[in-house]
Parts: sequence; structure tokens; C-alpha cells
Amino acid sequence: MAENFSKQNLSGRNFERQNLSSHNFSGSNLTGANFTGANLTGADLSYADLSSAVLLEEADLHNANLTGAKLHGAALHFANLTNANLNSADLFCADLSRATLTNTDLTQAILSRANFSGANLFRANLTRAVVYDSIFANANLTDAIAPYASLRSTNFSHATLICAALHDANLTAADLTEANLRGANLTNAWPNFAKLHGADLRAANLTNANLTGTDLTDAVLCEALLTNSDFTGANLTGANLNGTDLRSAIFTNSILTNALLSRAEFGENLLSSRFLPDGSAPRSGYEAK
Repeated sequence: MAENFSKQNLSGRNFERQNLSSHNFSGSNLTGANFTGANLTGADLSYADLSSAVLLEEADLHNANLTGAKLHGAALHFANLTNANLNSADLFCADLSRATLTNTDLTQAILSRANFSGANLFRANLTRAVVYDSIFANANLTDAIAPYASLRSTNFSHATLICAALHDANLTAADLTEANLRGANLTNAWPNFAKLHGADLRAANLTNANLTGTDLTDAVLCEALLTNSDFTGANLTGANLNGTDLRSAIFTNSILTNALLSRAEFGENLLSSRFLPDGSAPRSGYEAK
């Protein structure tokens, strides 16, 4: 039977492995509480204070309401947050490694310095989320929605972002080394000075994207949409641009040494680069081999 614990001081309480399904903890002080392995399915934890190293490891929080909750430094390792609502929640420095966040609402949530390594964020909504210096290494963000999100200096190395919606996102200095971004929407995004070494960007939409100073060495951009993309000062050494329309992209002072341009369409815009695919300096009449 669901109980009402709203607006109570439950600091440090032990709820380990208890059945708390549909219980109401809204607005309560739960700092330092232990919910390890607890069943919180459909529970209301909106605006509750779950900070100060509260333990939620392996807890079942699917369909839980955590709107506006404080989760500073919370331990959510292996937690199940499927369909949970974390709109505007504060997860600064929280540990969500290997957690399940399928269809989870993280709209406008604070996720800075949080650990999502190996987590499953399939179709999670991170619209306008604040994510700085966080870890999403090896995480699954397939079909994730993150327009206008601030993702600066965040580690997405080896993450899966297939068909992710990242338009207008700020990815300045993010680490996307060998990330899978096939079919992702990066329209108007800012992955400037980011690390995209070996990243898979096949059929990605990079229209109007700012890739200034970005490391795209050995990246795969086959058939990517690069209308008005800005590669000023970017390093595209060994990048695969086969079948790509480069005619409106900007390559000022970029490096294209050993880049693959079979079936690519380009004009004299490549002549503003620092080094052409054959390693030579720009020259009039250049044609890709």
C-alpha cells in the first residue's frame, strides 16, 4: 500500500531493498538515506533532497517522478530509471554508471561532472540539459534528444549516438573519439575544438555546424550533409569524405592530408586549406586523385 512521506525529514533513513512502490516522498529531506535495491516504481520524489551521497544503487525507479529533485553526488550505479521524470533535477557529480535511462526525461537537468559511463540512454530527452565535464564514455545514446544542450568538455568517447538529435547543441571541446554518430542531427551545433578522431559521422547532418579547430583525423563523413559547415583550422588528416558534397563548406587553414575524396563534390573552397589530400600546399586547378 502506497504511503505518504511528503515534506518529512527522513535524513539518513535506511530503506534498503524495501518495497516503496508509488510512495510519496515529494519535498522530503532524504539526505544520506539508503535506497540500495529498493523498489521505487512510480514513486513521487519530486523536489526531494536526495543529496549528500544518498545510495540508490540498483534501485528500481522506473516511472518515478524526480522532477526538480536534488541528487548531488547520489549513487545511482546500475539503477533503473526507465521512463522516469528528472526534468530540472540536479545530478551534479552523481554516479549513473551502467544505469538504465531508456526514455528518461532529463530536460533542463543539471548533469555536470556526472558519470554516465556505460549507461543506456536510448531515446532519453536531454533538451537544454546542462552537461559540463561529464562522462558518457561507452554509453548508448541512440535516438537521444539533446537539442540546445550544453555538452561542453564532456567525454563521449566510444559512445553510440546513432540518429541522436544534437541540433544547436554546444559540444565545444567535447571528446567524441571513435563515437558512432551515424545519421545524427548536428545542425547548427558547436563541436568546435572537439575530438572526433575516428568518429563515424556517416550520413550525419552537419549543416551550419561550427567545427573550427576540431580533430577529425581518420573520421568517416561519407555522405554527410555539410552545407555551410565551418572546418576552419580543423584537422581532417585521413578523413573519409567519399561521396560528400563539400562545395559550400569552409576549409580555411584546415588540414586535408590523405583525406579520401572519391565521388566528393568540391570547388575552389579547398584551396583555402593549409594542406590538400596529397599533402601539397593549395594550388589552382587541384583535382582529387
